[in-house]
Amino acid sequence: MEPAFLDELSKRGHKITRQRRAVLLVMAEGRLLLTPWEVYERARRRCPGLGLTTVYRCMELFSQLGYVRRVHRDGDCRGYARSRQGHRHHLICSKCRRVAEVEGCDIDLLVRTAEEHTGFKVERHWLELFGQCPSCRARAEAPAGG
Repeated sequence: MEPAFLDELSKRGHKITRQRRAVLLVMAEGRLLLTPWEVYERARRRCPGLGLTTVYRCMELFSQLGYVRRVHRDGDCRGYARSRQGHRHHLICSKCRRVAEVEGCDIDLLVRTAEEHTGFKVERHWLELFGQCPSCRARAEAPAGG
């Protein structure tokens, strides 16, 4: 579990309930893209009285505080991945849903070009890259029967 995040919750006046702790533990376990339902299924093993609505509320709070980020996926927009502070982007494996983060970005030229062509003033952005992680690529490239 992330003690710094628990401290941050307390400092901002949020209670550290059993439900929030269970959801937080699920997100701290790994680097997978999870839907709220998947978080609920995993977290209720630790906290049997947990409700799905509570998971949605926890994920929204954790997202506002920067501990998780909402990730858009093909077909549905409600996935969440654990995140560290700062400007980061996600790489998502299309096979196993493993998530990796990349700090910062260098898309200034793209932003300037978009602004020039559209007249928009870009205020913020997010970037999600989809592909196959090294493990899934290795499995796909492994010789059959080997």
